[in-house]
Amino acid sequence: MAFGRALWKGIMLTYRTFRENISCRLGNGSRIRFWIDNWIGDEALSSRFPYIFNVSNAKLGTVGSIGQVFDGHINWNFQFRRNLYDWEHDQLEELLQVLVQVEFTDDQDSWRWQGSRQGSFSVRSMYEKLIHEWGTRIGVAQPFPMELVWRIPIAPNCKFFFWQVILGRVLTKDHLIHIGTTISSVCSLCSMMNETISHLFLHCPLALEVWFTITSPRRRAFTHILCSDSVEELFIAWPASLGTEIGRRSWSALPYAVISVLWKIKNDAIFNSRMSSIDRICVEIKTYIWFWMANWQGRKNFFFQDLLLRWHEVILGLLIRGNTNCTVVTN
Repeated sequence: MAFGRALWKGIMLTYRTFRENISCRLGNGSRIRFWIDNWIGDEALSSRFPYIFNVSNAKLGTVGSIGQVFDGHINWNFQFRRNLYDWEHDQLEELLQVLVQVEFTDDQDSWRWQGSRQGSFSVRSMYEKLIHEWGTRIGVAQPFPMELVWRIPIAPNCKFFFWQVILGRVLTKDHLIHIGTTISSVCSLCSMMNETISHLFLHCPLALEVWFTITSPRRRAFTHILCSDSVEELFIAWPASLGTEIGRRSWSALPYAVISVLWKIKNDAIFNSRMSSIDRICVEIKTYIWFWMANWQGRKNFFFQDLLLRWHEVILGLLIRGNTNCTVVTN
């Protein structure tokens, strides 16, 4: 139940941010809600004129239904449920002054997203808004390291997951306990230590075995894993990629693929009582990397089997494949 409340609270905070950053462009007034939508000025009329909003019987009415054109003039019918008091009349006069500038057109009403210069909504612009608000709310001095999440060529849902990981909000057992869930704190993969983000993804014995196996072509990378205290620290310290384009892309995506699969394996262990072998986990990691490269035009010159059978050459940036043949660069 505590998890459900926390999740719903997060959804509502996100929705509030979304609503506050939507503005409307008036057309014929058939779709924009007069009091609720932000269509004139910097905020909704219900917030600017709360007294007269409270006595209106048309709280959800559209601009076109409340304002009707006769002989070239707009008549406003607010449908008040009683006569207004003096202080409410003052607000009404102020509202009517604001509405003097209103003009209807024959076009449909439209919406504009204020989070981007173009006015078009995107997941990235929403993400940046949420990060800014989160940092402002808790007084974070350093900006969120967006280059570690947003600019990585991985699936959008995975970017959201890593945003949660770096913020420390992914639902590991220690976090579930923190928000009031009564469960064992023991790691779902090793059943030895408390399940924290850094333990699950970096220091759990099973995770370390996966890291050791998948990074075998570049053994020094394993040292960075052992020395990192957080996922963010690992991403920052991750060694540069080498050689060919497929090698660079595979290596850059590798830590994200490992952590994504470890999270999937954890959930399989909890909900399906199923644990995969190290070899199977490594195959799934390579599957993630191959899938994330789908938009890269150069992928058509390679095969998924290259990642399965020539992993060493791929990661070292030595594998070159043309339209008909495969070449391994040698020193």
